[in-house]
Amino acid sequence: MTGWNKFPFNLSLTISVSNMFSQIDNKTLVMFSSDNGATFTDGADTRFFESQGILRGTKMDLYEGGIRIPFIAKWPGKIKPGSVNRHISTRYDIMATLAELTGASLLQTDGISFLPQLFGHHTMQQKHPCLYFEYPEKGGQVAVRMGDWKGIKTGSFCAPSTTRSIPGMIPE
Repeated sequence: MTGWNKFPFNLSLTISVSNMFSQIDNKTLVMFSSDNGATFTDGADTRFFESQGILRGTKMDLYEGGIRIPFIAKWPGKIKPGSVNRHISTRYDIMATLAELTGASLLQTDGISFLPQLFGHHTMQQKHPCLYFEYPEKGGQVAVRMGDWKGIKTGSFCAPSTTRSIPGMIPE
């Protein structure tokens, strides 16, 4: 199998998304994304499809290949066509963005609206001081991202391989 066999799928997805966008009213904001990195289940061959590119990890990993995903937004007259940005956001930012857009109030959220980023007002965009991630999969993982740095701890929910009795605390 050669890399050319990937081409029909990628082209089909591109055409499908393009067709979807062309059928939607110009007054409609469309956001297209994923929940996390490329899957590794049900026979998916992430290496063959180069699903994560150069990024490490897949679905259920806290490495970039598991959590960095594309986000595409289209809103004629509001979002500049072809614009690209590197703003880091997370799922709960979507609710904050939609609340700001509709004028709704949120009682409590850790989300930060990325509406300024969508409209090209990059200097007005508030950023998260840090982002915290926690996955129970693969023995438990936690990660904290601050600026360009991210610390990851794996195996955080695993039971210790050996147990010790602490006198007076745990019966032997």
